[in-house]
Amino acid sequence: MRTLMVLVIFVGLLPPPDVGAITAAPQNPKSAKACAICHYRWVDTFFVDGKGSDLVPYQSEKVVATPDMCISCHDGSIMDSRARMTIGFGHKTNTRPPEGMNIPAVFPLDDNGMVQCATCHTAHGVPSGAGEDTTIFMRISNKDSAMCWMCHPGKNGGEPSRNHTVGSVKTRIPSKMLQLSTAAGQKPTRIACETCHTAHGSMHEAYLNRSSRNSSLCQACHYDKGLITPEGQRNPGHVVNVRPTTASIPGSFLEKGARTGERGEIICTTCHKVHGSPTGTDLLIMVDDNQSTLCLNCHADKRAVAETGHNMSQSAPQSKNLQGQSVADAGVCSACHLPHKPARKHSGSADFTTQMCMSCHGAGTLAAREKLFGHSHPLDVNPFTKKDDDLLLTSAQADPNRMSLPLFTAY
Repeated sequence: MRTLMVLVIFVGLLPPPDVGAITAAPQNPKSAKACAICHYRWVDTFFVDGKGSDLVPYQSEKVVATPDMCISCHDGSIMDSRARMTIGFGHKTNTRPPEGMNIPAVFPLDDNGMVQCATCHTAHGVPSGAGEDTTIFMRISNKDSAMCWMCHPGKNGGEPSRNHTVGSVKTRIPSKMLQLSTAAGQKPTRIACETCHTAHGSMHEAYLNRSSRNSSLCQACHYDKGLITPEGQRNPGHVVNVRPTTASIPGSFLEKGARTGERGEIICTTCHKVHGSPTGTDLLIMVDDNQSTLCLNCHADKRAVAETGHNMSQSAPQSKNLQGQSVADAGVCSACHLPHKPARKHSGSADFTTQMCMSCHGAGTLAAREKLFGHSHPLDVNPFTKKDDDLLLTSAQADPNRMSLPLFTAY
């Protein structure tokens, strides 16, 4: 009895226990329940005598990381990633890589050689020092699209490799494009694969962030190439999103990868090919030589210009356009037209076509002697306003049956 009392007194004299040490989570917690969310086939209690249960069907193989497994959580039940994972189109799964594509060993295929979610993603083993914002549970970091190029090596290298420029650029990428992109580490002046493409949740072909069939993807960055300028004026460059009437796109262009809009409209990729361009010049479908070959392939009806005074190689061989090119340098079309900028200095407030004509025929220009005034048809006048020479009728005298102004289009 005396021994028991001594023991009680001794225990009472001991320092109080470290409460924090008792309540702190263990360093290596058992995570069987957490693991079973994905690895439920590993939990034997789900399966009795080699059969399934009311909870889960029986699986003969301990399979994980199939698309069905991933979508079971990425459908909004755990994380609302439906906009990326289940709406629209994403990188293909349950499919074999194309013939000739070399998949690095770091990206495992399934037992049947198929691409699965786990080919690119892993819930375990995220590279040390790389946070979720740069990996998204990728098997390796995809900063600057390094991971994409390991399987798609022919899509990088920029224009020397006949692909769209990647890496740093001089112009700022619009914020809307950056918002659509999920490129890790991307900067406003740096282009990555994800600037144009998204691996999940695309509503457009080729997993694009925007459609290329109406030029909106290209013009998001190349906004100066649109049909209308921000000031509401006609852009002096080639039209886009317009169906040709007198022009026609040759079959040779289509065979080389040229595309049109949904209704046959001319779009950016009618002349340019973003990846694997047949030429090494401006990613063009056909090389633009010094004979205006690129233009005349579609505008065959304009070949006769070479036999007129508008062929500057005959009428003004020393004349050069705003790019410093003579007709001998860049072809007969280059005297009046350039693909994405004016060939001559335009001025005044007249319509686009008049400004283009007057850039050569206006006062002080190379063809000023070919006057467009006097006994020629007048310009920049209201046809229903009386002039001194009584050439035109007043609005009161105008007879709609005698004078009408037809609508002309450029194509």
